[in-house]
Amino acid sequence: MRRTHPFRRRAIGPAGVKAQFPADGGEAALVPRVRFLTGSTAMNRLAVAASRGGVNIGVSAMIGRSPLRKEDLHLLTGRGRFADDNELSDQVRAVFVASPYAHALIRSIDATAAENAPGVLAALTGADWLSDGLGAIPHNLGFSSPPDIALRNRDGSDRFVAPHYPLPADRARYVGEPVAMVVAETVAEARDAAERIRIDYAPLAAIVDTSRAAEAPAVWPDHGSNVAIDADVNEAAATDGVFNRAAHVVSLRTALSRVSAVAMEPRSSLGVFEEDGRYTLRTTSGSIYRYKTELARLLGTDEGDVRVIVGDVGGSYGPRNALYAEHALVLWAARRLGRPVKWTGDRTECMLTDYQARDLVVDARLAFDRDGRMLAFGTENTSNVGAYTASWIPLVKGIEISTGLYAPGKVSARAIAVQTNTPPTYPYRSAGRPEVMYAIERMIDMAASATGLDRLEIRRRNLIPPDAMPYDNGFRMTYDSGDYPAAMEKAVEASNWRGFESRRREARHRGALRGIGISNYADLSTGYPREWAEIHVRPDGEIDVQIGTMATGQGHRTSFSQMLADLLQVPYEAVNVDYGDTDRLKDGGGSHSGRSMRMGAIVLSDASARIVERGRRIAAVVLEAAETDIEYSRGTFAVAGTDRTVGLFEIARAAADDAEGPLREEADVHLPRAVIGSGCHVAEVEIDPETGAVSVVDGTAVDDVGRAINPMTLDGQTHGGVMQGVGQALMESCAYDAETGQMAGATLMDYAMPRAEDSPPFRTVLLEVPSPSNPLGVKPGSEGGAAVAPAAIANAIVDALSEYGVTHIELPATPERVWRAMRAGSSAAGA
Repeated sequence: MRRTHPFRRRAIGPAGVKAQFPADGGEAALVPRVRFLTGSTAMNRLAVAASRGGVNIGVSAMIGRSPLRKEDLHLLTGRGRFADDNELSDQVRAVFVASPYAHALIRSIDATAAENAPGVLAALTGADWLSDGLGAIPHNLGFSSPPDIALRNRDGSDRFVAPHYPLPADRARYVGEPVAMVVAETVAEARDAAERIRIDYAPLAAIVDTSRAAEAPAVWPDHGSNVAIDADVNEAAATDGVFNRAAHVVSLRTALSRVSAVAMEPRSSLGVFEEDGRYTLRTTSGSIYRYKTELARLLGTDEGDVRVIVGDVGGSYGPRNALYAEHALVLWAARRLGRPVKWTGDRTECMLTDYQARDLVVDARLAFDRDGRMLAFGTENTSNVGAYTASWIPLVKGIEISTGLYAPGKVSARAIAVQTNTPPTYPYRSAGRPEVMYAIERMIDMAASATGLDRLEIRRRNLIPPDAMPYDNGFRMTYDSGDYPAAMEKAVEASNWRGFESRRREARHRGALRGIGISNYADLSTGYPREWAEIHVRPDGEIDVQIGTMATGQGHRTSFSQMLADLLQVPYEAVNVDYGDTDRLKDGGGSHSGRSMRMGAIVLSDASARIVERGRRIAAVVLEAAETDIEYSRGTFAVAGTDRTVGLFEIARAAADDAEGPLREEADVHLPRAVIGSGCHVAEVEIDPETGAVSVVDGTAVDDVGRAINPMTLDGQTHGGVMQGVGQALMESCAYDAETGQMAGATLMDYAMPRAEDSPPFRTVLLEVPSPSNPLGVKPGSEGGAAVAPAAIANAIVDALSEYGVTHIELPATPERVWRAMRAGSSAAGA
């Protein structure tokens, strides 16, 4: 992949002050003035410390640079410790019996033969779980920060939450669902015994199609319907009147396919129950404190009796953050047997049971006046949440941000969640955004055709201007900052949009169809609103950091070290960042929703300010001066106007004699506030007209990340996000047989994923408009590519196929689907 930075990145503060950053990541010539519009303790402490010669984050030494990642030597030399590496000498192994049916009554389970098999310690079922007085997994359905739109059913009824028992006792509700558990001395013995379990199933009709779920037989008969949520957001009547008077109305009904995250590391868990009644779970996850809380509730114990430990994590981006049945079951079995219990899934097992994503049907409309300006937007979004309710976040967040970066006038929405005989869906990189960005951006291209306007011009007329910030989009979502027109113009320039027609002609000479597409996007960073960190300055010249957010490959140790190096003005190499053990944390939201750097900036700034405040008090004693005369700069405390100084690490040594003990401070922040990342991407595709095969041949990404802590890491996040979007756009689909509910792509032989050869050359530009929500101005920077790539690629495909009369393409745009669209378009044009 080619990485180029054709433009110098710039930072624009809310007051309009601009700073030019050299493309090589050097120091800023001018630091933007950012007003921190929050009552957070972090902001107040940082301001006080700065005013007293405390923390100077103005002149950056490490922020904005791209040092080699601290994680890489450890990982690339085989010294990583992943979940399956966890071993205990007295552990036993678990194997699960999976349902072969998508929907079936469980009449009976006979585990006698399994219990008598060699090496078997237990064969457990849902009846055993219930007999122990245990209930359903207490999934956090996702109403977090900011306060989400209230989804109250139109008829006044309560939203239906389908209970998720780790082992069902009544019926199986999707293929692969675990229905029994065998624990034996070895994996081989457990597998042999699992085959001896006899289950009497009564197969039932299965439903997997999102669009037909509402009218299908109920997955949960006691509820009587597959509709879990049916709620209005704003009154549709207000927008209906505008649509009736509009000069132009475009509409789109589309379905976004269900996909799997396909993490590199299959799920694995090792559960231990100690004699003192304490549970310890070693597993893979991106959100461990949540596990601690939910496991305590599920197992009926105090949170203090649950410890969760996560080492290196081989991928997540959302679906690994939720509690799975196996997490609870290994702990439950360990308590019953008095032995550590380990389970590791294979690839097919994880493909069948990992929480999946997307799967949204959108029926949307846009109204325009004669000049191509938006007047109204309305949408009906139907989300397939699967057999159990694990999360409503994709549906809710998708509605909240469904107008993208545009000012559409009146807005209304209908939000529907349906149950089907499929695994639960869950937030996955840019949860809910790729689906709605695809819908709005496709409709804008359609509107360009309907109004006769250029695709760029119609966007220019409708983008939210920077002087409108903060902007309420009508769905109770406030956009805090950004310069959306500037981002689009950067993308147009960087992609050489104006020179595209010559590239199209050259491709035609080679017998290929070439198209270009553009899409703007909004990326919503909310998630768990609390974060915690602790900083310990040691006398030996090292600084240890514990933080509640988790790394799953994003380079947190590097980026957080850069932050702290600047905040405390200490060597980058002196900072050691750690996470992943709830016994060493007081809270933490984990890694999701682009929150880690933003929340990390707040708690690290606050804890750093506390370190400086306490260090100043100790320095005043050491230097025999008034505390008000002590200044702090470049890791040194000094008496103002003199040459009397003492270093930070010397203060740490002196702190041993202080009544407060070691130089250690912590910070805890609660920030229920949204932060909006944004950008504009351009994609170019070539299509083989004989086969319909699509290749993405060029990509340009302009992303507003607020402030770039580590540009290299952000480039990598952009590349990865775009490639996940390429998968959604061209090939990925958790296809299920409509009659049997069997997953067609349950192995990597059948589930298509993008490979290196599918990657275009990338052109990345970082636009920095700091967010007023945190001291460093950070916005989400890891999810934008996934949010926007499907829309940009779809627009490029339609552009390439326009000469065939094609006006829309459904995703994934497989060769067959493209080939059929070309033939259908040609036939329609001929007729």
